Amino acid sequence: MIWSEDPNTEMECDKCGTTWKLKKSISCPKCNGVDGGLTATLPYCAGLVDGEGCVRIAKSTYGIRKTKDCISPTYSERLQLRMTDEATIKFFADVFGGSYYKEKRAYSNSQKPLFVYNVSDKRAYEIIKKLYPYLKIKRKQADILFKLRESKNSPEAKKRGSPAKRSMNKNIVKYREELFKECKKLNSG
Repeated sequence: MIWSEDPNTEMECDKCGTTWKLKKSISCPKCNGVDGGLTATLPYCAGLVDGEGCVRIAKSTYGIRKTKDCISPTYSERLQLRMTDEATIKFFADVFGGSYYKEKRAYSNSQKPLFVYNVSDKRAYEIIKKLYPYLKIKRKQADILFKLRESKNSPEAKKRGSPAKRSMNKNIVKYREELFKECKKLNSG
């Protein structure tokens, strides 16, 4: 199948033959296979992430400082792609779903506008998981994101309860903080 930007495009899985609408997912809902027409698209998108993307962990203390409904910080997987070429950002958004926006720049009027695709948490994890075999530069950051997701899916982590102001297990918070710092160091160096 040839790639189409139309979200209503019917996709057909090369593995099991299941059909589905592109707007729902690039992966087969039955066997999680990727359509043959996207085989070349994933390495291209991984190259975009390696060159123009940011794979990181975001730390938020908003629930502690403002809403006061959390005792522990929260950590989120993040994937961001920023470019001046809108068509490329739109293509990425069409492939993986979601939307993008034009960033307001406070620099000068002579600069081109930046277009930004930004996803977080499980959605960022799912995209990075699909791109992982093709990542070269951001592979270490992806490995760290996978560790964060594993931590989030652990039975111990599920015992947290923000509305009751129960705090996250201190060892889990410490581990996630270490992941956050490790990823931050990779991205700043």
